[in-house]
Amino acid sequence: MSVVLLDVQPLPLVRAVGLEAGRICAALQRQAGTDLRVGVEVEALESHRGHVAAVALRGGTTLAADLVVVDRGAQPATRWLIDSGIMLHPNDGGIVCGPDLRTSVPDVLCMR
Repeated sequence: MSVVLLDVQPLPLVRAVGLEAGRICAALQRQAGTDLRVGVEVEALESHRGHVAAVALRGGTTLAADLVVVDRGAQPATRWLIDSGIMLHPNDGGIVCGPDLRTSVPDVLCMR
């Protein structure tokens, strides 16, 4: 089955993992045979007889499709931690923790 992965960002997962890890993710996707297209915006899904038939991209490109999976992403619900002393990532507000899962507050760990 051929797979086309579309992302509005310049690299997959870049908001969550940063540029370096985003480059690694992109390379892994391409090595696996995924047609990775970044920096593109979906304009519409087209249907035929009640089933998805194509994905229309902003700019005029249309991709035939039998199945479309949409992932809109997520925003961490961490606003309540703003004045807690726990360091939050400036890009997405996620909790910053080290490889040992420790946060910037002693004895407070991230749980994944």
